[in-house]
Amino acid sequence: MRLIHRIHEAYSVVLEFVNFTMLNSQLIPSQGNAQEGASYFFVDHSALPETTYYYSVEDIDVNGARTMHNDERVEVNSTSEPSACLLYGVQDRGLNDSIFFTVHPQTHQVTQLGEMCKGCDVEAMDIQPETNVVYVASGNDTFGHPKGYLYQLNGATGSLASIGKTGFEEVVSLAFDSEGVLWAWAKDAGLLQLDSETGQGTLVFESKVKLADLTWNLAGDTLYGSVGKELWSYDPVANTVSKVCANLPKKTEALEVLPPSILPEGLLLLGSHQNKALKLHAFDVNTCSMVADKDIAMPYDDPEGLAMPLAACMP
Repeated sequence: MRLIHRIHEAYSVVLEFVNFTMLNSQLIPSQGNAQEGASYFFVDHSALPETTYYYSVEDIDVNGARTMHNDERVEVNSTSEPSACLLYGVQDRGLNDSIFFTVHPQTHQVTQLGEMCKGCDVEAMDIQPETNVVYVASGNDTFGHPKGYLYQLNGATGSLASIGKTGFEEVVSLAFDSEGVLWAWAKDAGLLQLDSETGQGTLVFESKVKLADLTWNLAGDTLYGSVGKELWSYDPVANTVSKVCANLPKKTEALEVLPPSILPEGLLLLGSHQNKALKLHAFDVNTCSMVADKDIAMPYDDPEGLAMPLAACMP
């Protein structure tokens, strides 16, 4: 029997439920098939931190019969554990599922962080330089999640905490500058500044370029972006862009500046994917030359973003 769920919300401090509120305006379609079974999920972005909620689920069968199921108690925790001195990444699984992982900078051990986030379509990641908190943003192929949304990622468990809508359909890159200002690139829009507390975005530089990733240099005066095999830079004072290099190795999908103790200043970490190996390249932006490269074997073949916490990795 194919079930369709409706999700309801109630607030209570005892076992007497009052004022149930329907959350979804449309029935939630199943994910699965009749042979293997179906699963359903719904993300309540209206949930507030430090609050206990009770949810009830109603299914409707093919004959229209309705059945209410037991109430589920959920506590919302507002804390987001900061990241450790690891390289963090997000893998794009299929169309819209996301897997978070870490890579140890010395041993190169790859570890999955939490469970796969179904339908999240996380396309962007960066880490706040002072607090070490990981931020991620979604694209436009989400299922049960809002498009172009900003989240905090728990650095220990991989769970997401909602921040808010950016106001743009698809955010493909995030980059904190040295002052802690969060910048982003939105597809078919251009360069944004995001409010890291509300998620709201403001367009700074309009562009239709299909940029893959962004990163600021350590000084915080130049923002780099990758487009295929090209490296571009943005000058925030003049509000201008210019091509820096046109010889990046392969198609670059991830850019990151690492702590000086790991990668000398003036070098960029470039990431590309091929044959289930995370290809990392140390690239000198002054000479447009690659100075080192490393293939890290991993069970993922499409990393969408990389980030490493500067403060956590400082000696």
